[in-house]
This record gives sequence, C-alpha cells and structure tokens, in this order.
Amino acid sequence: MAEDAREIYEAVLGQIKKNLSDVVPVYVEQLRQGLEQEYGQTIRNLEKRVAALEESLKKAEHTERGWIAAAVKEAGGKNQTKSADKVNVSRYDIHNGYKFNGWIYYANEEMGEFLYKVRTDGTENQQLTDYSVVSYGMHVKQGRLYFVARDFSGHSIEL
Repeated sequence: MAEDAREIYEAVLGQIKKNLSDVVPVYVEQLRQGLEQEYGQTIRNLEKRVAALEESLKKAEHTERGWIAAAVKEAGGKNQTKSADKVNVSRYDIHNGYKFNGWIYYANEEMGEFLYKVRTDGTENQQLTDYSVVSYGMHVKQGRLYFVARDFSGHSIEL
C-alpha cells in the first residue's frame, strides 16, 4: 500500500511539474503584456527624456569646450602644448569651471574631483584641495574663492 501511495504521489507531482512548465511561459507573457500596457508609455516617455537630456549635455559640453578654447585664445596660448610644465586644458573634464584673474578653477574629475587651478594658457596646473569638491557654484567675493565640498560643507581659499 505504501508503494501504491508513493507511485500515485510521484505521478501527481510529475503532472503538476508538467502543468507548471506549460503555464509559466503563458503567465510570464501575460505579465509582460500587462506591464507594457500599464507602464509602456511611461517608459517610452522616460526614454525620450533621457535622449533629450543626453543631447542637452552634449551641447553643454560643446559650449564649455568652446569656452575653454576661448579662454586659452584670450590668454594668447595654444591648446596643444609641448612643455612638461603645461597641460592640455581640453584633456580635463572641466565642468562649471570658474575663470578669475587668468586662472580657471575646476573640480578635476580625472583626479578625484579635487579642486585644481590652471592658467588659461594651460600652464601651472595645480591641485588646491585634498578632498573632493562640487564642480558647480564656485564664486569669488573679496579675493576669496568660495566652493562646496562633496560632503556639502562650505569652503573658501584666498586667491
């Protein structure tokens, strides 16, 4: 009798497994269709917004690179340099850099987002902080550069 129960149990279990393997793909497809119907337009709208933001970012980067080139030209320098003490300003990702008195102050994203300054002609690239800073919102007041660290604490340095 125990053997009969065991055989019946295994037969029923086998049938359940077969039924599940038939039902699961159908259920998954129904779930996918329901999600597409419910959220598809939202996803498409978000994808369009991301594409628009990426395009805006490209335009901003192009504009910023033009600003750097103009700063270099204004200083009479060249963008490409040969001297070991000069840097190629365009190789740095200078977001929202602050130009003041012949210097560009920026968060060097290639070097831990520490605050750096570089002459507009690409010379004298110098690290100013040993902590990361926010790359926007810098301003000068009464001979000091004010900026925010990544921990959102306010800082300033004398220029």
